[in-house]
Amino acid sequence: MAQLIASGINTIAKYAFSSSYVPRMQDESPFTTATQTALGRAPTVGELASLRRLFHECYALTASELKAHAERVEDAPVRKLAQPERADRLERQQKRLIGIKIAGKLEPSDRLVDRCQNLYDENRLHHIELNKCTSKEQEILNVGQREDRHITVDGTGSVKIKDKEMKLEADLSNDMLLRLCLMRRGLALDQCNVLDYAKHDAWVEKLLDIRLESPPDGYQRVTLQQIVNADRKLFLKLAELTRSGIQITAKGRPVDLVFEQAVNHPDVLHLLQPMPTAKGASSSSGSNQTATATPGTLHTPSQGERQRWKDPRVPYN
Repeated sequence: MAQLIASGINTIAKYAFSSSYVPRMQDESPFTTATQTALGRAPTVGELASLRRLFHECYALTASELKAHAERVEDAPVRKLAQPERADRLERQQKRLIGIKIAGKLEPSDRLVDRCQNLYDENRLHHIELNKCTSKEQEILNVGQREDRHITVDGTGSVKIKDKEMKLEADLSNDMLLRLCLMRRGLALDQCNVLDYAKHDAWVEKLLDIRLESPPDGYQRVTLQQIVNADRKLFLKLAELTRSGIQITAKGRPVDLVFEQAVNHPDVLHLLQPMPTAKGASSSSGSNQTATATPGTLHTPSQGERQRWKDPRVPYN
C-alpha cells in the first residue's frame, strides 16, 4: 500500500481508474501492467490476488456513487455511509477537536450524519429540525423498535417494500438539552464537510447567551421558540447565500465563507429581541358588574321601579 500511495494512487477513485481494465473483461493485462508500474516490480501471486480484490471493491464503490449522482431523483432515499467510513470520520474529528469528548449524548446518531451527508451530496442546504438531531446513544437504545413495512413508489415508477423509519425525536424541554441538540448538529455538519464546527459552536454560544441574558423592565426573557425561529431563519439566509452549491471549492467551504454574514443579518437578529410582557386582562367586565350603585354615581331606575312610582298598588318582589 505504501508503494501505491507513493506512486500517486491515494484515493479509491484513483485506484478504480488507474488502468483501462474494467471488471468482467477477458484481458486483464492493463491492470497487471499498471500494478507493476506502480510497485516498480512484478507482484507476487498473493499480492496480485489481494490487489485484484481491492480493485474490484474500489471500482464497485466508485461506479455506484457515480450512478447515484447521475440518476438522483427528488424522492431518493438518504444514502447511508459505510461503517468503516463512519468510524474513520469520527476518529479524525476526535483528534482534531481537542477538548470535546464526542461520546454518549454528544455523539451524533448515524441518521443525523446521513442527513448532513445528503446535504453535501445534493449540493444544497436546508434546515435540519432540532428534534431530528438525535444522539448515537438514543439510536442504539431504540434500535429494536421496528415499524411495519410499507409499499413505496419511487420517481422511476418502481414499487418497493421498505421498513418504515424509526420515529426518534430529540428532547428539547430545557436549555441544556437544546444545547446538546445544537452541538450534535454542528458535529455532524463538520463530519460531512459542510460547516466548520467552530463557527457553528459560536452560533450556539450566541443563542444561549441571549437566552440567559436578563431582559429590561417590561420585557420577558427570550423564549426557546424564538431561538428555534432564529435558527431556521439563519439556515434560510445561508441557503440564499449558497445557491451555487455547498460542496468544498478551492476557496474553502462555501457555507463557512458566508456564515458570519448570515448570523449578523437583521432578519436573524430581530428574532432574538426580548418581547414586551403581556399586560393582564381587566379584572372586571360588563357581564360581571353588580347592580349595587357606588357612592357618587347616578342610579338609573329600572322599568319595575318606574311602574311602582306611578302606581303604588304594584307589589314589591
